[in-house]
Amino acid sequence: MTAIKLSVTQREDDVGQHAALLIVDVQNDFCSNGALHVPDGGRVVAPIDRAIDRFRAEGLPILASRDWHPPVTRHFQEYGGRWPVHCVRETTGAAFDPDLALPSDVVILSKGTDPDYNVCDEISLVPACPS
Repeated sequence: MTAIKLSVTQREDDVGQHAALLIVDVQNDFCSNGALHVPDGGRVVAPIDRAIDRFRAEGLPILASRDWHPPVTRHFQEYGGRWPVHCVRETTGAAFDPDLALPSDVVILSKGTDPDYNVCDEISLVPACPS
């Protein structure tokens, strides 16, 4: 395993040579009218697109995570989980927001792919995950 030192940048002009942009779950089901939409969730797209432009100009890596659930998983309520069906792989809801300008060389990190695994089993500090 390779150790990577991560730091949080709070100023737009403070991007170091070892920085990477991680875009987290900007998917249709979390944006307007999605299965688990965040109110005004689509408002993050324009600022993220500006960050993408900046990181591309600097030649820095861009990564995007996504929920990528199978149709049947214990993550969903109907199979004993907490959440309604959302971000089912290969569906419109699982697609990235159409206004998100992801570059062709983006590294995509898929999560929630195992039908028998529920991340809530591993996280004890997140109130949304029942104990």
